[in-house]
Amino acid sequence: GSVVFCRLGLNQVEHTGIYIGYNKIIHLEGNGQVKTVTPKEFLARLNGFNTLTAQSIYIACRNGKPIHSSKVATNAKIYGAHRTDYRLLSNNCHKFTSGCVTGDRHNNDTFFNELESTLKRDYGMTEWRIWGN
Repeated sequence: GSVVFCRLGLNQVEHTGIYIGYNKIIHLEGNGQVKTVTPKEFLARLNGFNTLTAQSIYIACRNGKPIHSSKVATNAKIYGAHRTDYRLLSNNCHKFTSGCVTGDRHNNDTFFNELESTLKRDYGMTEWRIWGN
């Protein structure tokens, strides 16, 4: 279970999810559905429109090495069995991803920078690196 993200909307916002191994990422879609997708599908969100700007997936790292946890992957799989009432500013992909990391589905990490702070605090994240799947 590693936290990954790609850029959306002309690189103005980020979309996050959890890499669970076997070339699969679990993430929360804007329709409230949690989906398991390939990295290619993760980048091609928004009916392919996002592929104009999303060229890379980034992975959370500590001192140059990806941070991973089987507990995070398990949480993503468990949370993936549920549909949620998606809200852009209060119940989005960042909150889903933070819930997988912390085990707290009711966390307050609804912005990318809040998720980053949680990763730095709880996992010692030092940087994002382009993920070479």
